[in-house]
Amino acid sequence: MFLRLICESCVKLVVQNRITAFWFRDKELAMAFGFTLAFSRLGSVLNFLLTAHIDVVFGLQWTLWVGKSYCFSLNC
Repeated sequence: MFLRLICESCVKLVVQNRITAFWFRDKELAMAFGFTLAFSRLGSVLNFLLTAHIDVVFGLQWTLWVGKSYCFSLNC
């Protein structure tokens, strides 16, 4: 199961980079990859901060349910 999650995230990354490379060519490509990376990192930081807060308020079980629900709502 863990290996499946790793492989799926790698496939998503490749597809995301391929779409970005297709739509943004020449000079705009570097800026598009920069925005993609920046928003990815921003999402990681927000996850780190919000998960800790949800754990304190609701407990670990609800924290995991919120994470799973959010992931399925984005079609992870």
